[in-house]
Amino acid sequence: MAKSLSVKPLVTGSAAGLYGSIHMALSAICTSPAALGSNATLSAAMIMAGTGLLGFLAFVIALFYERSTKRKEPHESIGRC
Repeated sequence: MAKSLSVKPLVTGSAAGLYGSIHMALSAICTSPAALGSNATLSAAMIMAGTGLLGFLAFVIALFYERSTKRKEPHESIGRC
């Protein structure tokens, strides 16, 4: 989150508000299925495991994207005598 807020410091408050809104919306969406089924504990655990896996997948995708878009610097020793 810190990287996304530091891109444009002038809109940090808006970015934090948007992040909070999305967080609350996803929390509300995940609350309903957690109460389904005959065993509420198992349902909640499955929701937590699923969202954890989705979060990890999003992290891996973001890391891959960041590494693939970095500009490659030329090697320092090239052109030196």
